[in-house]
Amino acid sequence: MSSHSNIALTGFMGVGKSMVSKKLSTLLDRPVISTDAMVIERAGMPIADIFREYGEQHFRQLEAEVIQDIGKKTGVIIDCGGGILLNPENVTALKQHATLIYLKASPDCILENLQKTDGFKKRPLLDVDDPLAKIKTMMTERQAYYEQAQMTIDADFKTIDEITESVLKAVNND
Repeated sequence: MSSHSNIALTGFMGVGKSMVSKKLSTLLDRPVISTDAMVIERAGMPIADIFREYGEQHFRQLEAEVIQDIGKKTGVIIDCGGGILLNPENVTALKQHATLIYLKASPDCILENLQKTDGFKKRPLLDVDDPLAKIKTMMTERQAYYEQAQMTIDADFKTIDEITESVLKAVNND
């Protein structure tokens, strides 16, 4: 893997993309770019507020703008928002400028991760009576998008270190 190559991590919310990105950043001495953080910066408000005030479509438009900006960078770890691949243009741009890696986990694993980190408060899409059912529905809807990644890493009930090690092996064998 070239030091100029970007690594982009995708997958459902709560799978561990942000923590794996930080770990990769330390191990590979590369900066992390969080698409969610860039959207927050661009909008000047938290994601939950963007959804509440402007809706999901506006949020997805901001994501697309951020992806275009990130495409100009090299040698970075890209921590992608969970729904970023819903836009086919984002998929194309990411695959053009990075090795796109899907961190795959089961709905039960996702639910457990979100419960451990109190992640529901920051996830407007999961503000529902039955979060597990919502996770299952959303994952089914998004599966085909995630599978467009160049690599898939099994993250189901794995530690952040185990997932990071799997990502490193995958990109070094590419």
